[in-house]
Amino acid sequence: MKFESVKRKVESIVRSRLGDDRVERLWLEHSTNVQGDPILRIFVVHKGGEPPLTAKEMQGVTSELWELISELGQPDLVIPSFVAAEDARTLRSA
Repeated sequence: MKFESVKRKVESIVRSRLGDDRVERLWLEHSTNVQGDPILRIFVVHKGGEPPLTAKEMQGVTSELWELISELGQPDLVIPSFVAAEDARTLRSA
């Protein structure tokens, strides 16, 4: 499956699970782990604030993303990261 199609499906899951108003942006990148196996890094930049994302919400998104990638027959290991927008700006400037 093409990367853009996977990206659209991932974004749909994230926004539907967390709420479109809580997600600032999302990006995906293909990479490899230290053994050379394919991984798909998914960075979810959320708006932070109240109410904060809960562990249950993040786990729910992660589980659904694993299911999606498995159903699509993608060989990648999915590694999602959840970062508050304020923290993302701080990390970007470092």
